Amino acid sequence: MPLARGALAVLVAVLPARWWPRLGPRLPVRTAAGLSGVLTMFLVFSLGIPGFMRYAEGFTAAAQEAVAASDDPFAFPNMLFGPLAPLEFAFGTFLGLVATYLCVTGAVRALTTLSDDPRGDPLLTLLDGILAGAADAVGDGRARWSRARREGRAVPDRLVPGAWAGVEADYVVLAARQKPDWKEGIVVMTPDAWYRLGRPWDMLLREGLRTAYPLTELPAGEVLRHGVEHELPALTEPPATATPRRSETS
Repeated sequence: MPLARGALAVLVAVLPARWWPRLGPRLPVRTAAGLSGVLTMFLVFSLGIPGFMRYAEGFTAAAQEAVAASDDPFAFPNMLFGPLAPLEFAFGTFLGLVATYLCVTGAVRALTTLSDDPRGDPLLTLLDGILAGAADAVGDGRARWSRARREGRAVPDRLVPGAWAGVEADYVVLAARQKPDWKEGIVVMTPDAWYRLGRPWDMLLREGLRTAYPLTELPAGEVLRHGVEHELPALTEPPATATPRRSETS
C-alpha cells in the first residue's frame, strides 16, 4: 500500500499544485514532486533516445538515396547533419519537441523542491489558470447579472435616517447600484458636512435590492486621510412598506 500511495503521489504531482490537496489529501504529493520531475526526465530519455536514433537512420537513408540518384553528389552538404542532428530532432520534430519540453520541465520541477516550492507541470498549470480565470469571469458575470436583476432599474440615491435602519449612524444612503469608491472608513465630503462611511450592507426593499451606506458626521478638526466628494440627496421618509434586513455585502 505505501508503494501504491507513493506511485499515485508521483502521478498527482504532475498536475497543478492547487489541485494537490483536493486530489490527494492523504498522499505525500509535495514530497513526491521532486521524484516526479526526475522520473519524467528518465521517461524522456527512454522514449527520446530511440526516437532520435530512428530519426537519424531515416535521414541518413533518405540522404543516401538522394545522393545516389543525383549526378552531382557535392550538391548535398550533409556533413552538417551530424553535429546538428540532436538540435534538428529536438526542435524540428514533434517527438523531439515533446521530449525537450518534458526534459526541461522535469528538471525545473525537480529543482523547485530544493527551494520548498514544488510545482506541477508548467503547461498544465498555465491551462488550469486560463480555465480558472475564464470560469471566474463567467461566474462574476452571472453574479453581476443576477444582482442587477434584483436591484431593478437604476434610480437616484435615497437618504434616510440611520435610526430607521437600526445602525448607529446619522444617515443611510440607499443606492440602487453599488459605489466602487465607497469603502468602509473613507470620508464622504459634502457641501454641508463631512461623514465617515461605515460598513455597507445589502438591504432588500420592496422596490428591489439596495446597498445601504451608513454615514456618521465627523467632528470639527477631524484629520482627513481619504475622502470622496459627493452631494447627498435630500432627506426623505424611509420606506414604510418594508422592514430593513441587514446582511454584509460582498
